[in-house]
Amino acid sequence: RKMLDNLHPDISTRLITFDGCESIVDHGLYNLQQRGRLLATLQQKEADRGTPLAASLRHAAESVDGVNKEAVIVLFIDGEDGCGHDVCALSAQIAKQQPLLKINVVDVSGNGLSSCAAELTGGRMYSSQDAEQIDDLLIQAIDEVADKQCM
Repeated sequence: RKMLDNLHPDISTRLITFDGCESIVDHGLYNLQQRGRLLATLQQKEADRGTPLAASLRHAAESVDGVNKEAVIVLFIDGEDGCGHDVCALSAQIAKQQPLLKINVVDVSGNGLSSCAAELTGGRMYSSQDAEQIDDLLIQAIDEVADKQCM
């Protein structure tokens, strides 16, 4: 809620979730007027089974430009891909194909296992196991998007 309340009004947010390793669900873009609906969708989600981090990242990268226009993806994660895929190899591929795309990683596990996504794309790594800091980390990870769009 705090992150959404503090998100710049001009930034739309895409929510991508998953149902184990089997399927990725793209809930679409949410603009300022739809943030209440986004929050309601987030509150209904529960952690379940494996995490297809690489597949979710691939889907997110395909949803933004990153070639002709700067783009930022914020990965909110608790570790590595739980479905046997290589996030680092995918991040290296994204860095080559979409050089203007940065991946900011908010790691709530504190283990830094998927930090390569940020390192390989020129993004930033934010890490904390403190639940109260997580909202602030998400805001920091998104702030650079707001700054670039408002220039």
